[in-house]
Amino acid sequence: MQPKDFYVFKSENTPTVIHIPLFNMVNCEEAEVPEEVLSKEHTHLEDAGLVMNSPYVAALRPDRKVKLILSFDFSAGDPFMTVTQAAEHCKQTGIPFPPVDISEEDKMQPKDVYVFKSENTPTVIHIPLFNMVNCEGDVAKWRETYPTFRNAYDRETMDELIRVSGLNVANNKNRILQEISDACKKMIQPAKRRHVCLI
Repeated sequence: MQPKDFYVFKSENTPTVIHIPLFNMVNCEEAEVPEEVLSKEHTHLEDAGLVMNSPYVAALRPDRKVKLILSFDFSAGDPFMTVTQAAEHCKQTGIPFPPVDISEEDKMQPKDVYVFKSENTPTVIHIPLFNMVNCEGDVAKWRETYPTFRNAYDRETMDELIRVSGLNVANNKNRILQEISDACKKMIQPAKRRHVCLI
């Protein structure tokens, strides 16, 4: 299926968003990029996380029928800011989203995985980049070493960051797979049972 020239997303109490895809990123080869994109001197791109530093708004459009969100937080400061903002936005706009209740202790010393779920909402698996498990208890040191607005990292520092972020998935693989399985089960309608009467 070829992407449309543009999409318009409207929702009550939220700004209208016009999304113009540059090209189909899934099936695209260089020759398929539209000439008008290649011929322009400037191309303007929009970060999907522009509104709340994470693409919740785009992901939660009702027509997408999202059942599960994997949220990897790489923000400086409060590792729950994006998921908390998403919950508040959804509450204000009537979009189904599970309640997000985080203690002050968790903000300073986050666990490695949080699962937020509720009836008739998507499940949100939220994984803070730096947490008490992969940082071996010293989250503050890791946050200082890897600030959001640092322009460049040497190879060794980058390799360490990749290793630590990879632990977030490796350490929680079974939990993630279980939540994916549960979300898939919710999507599958149970087959009608055949009633058999034995006389």
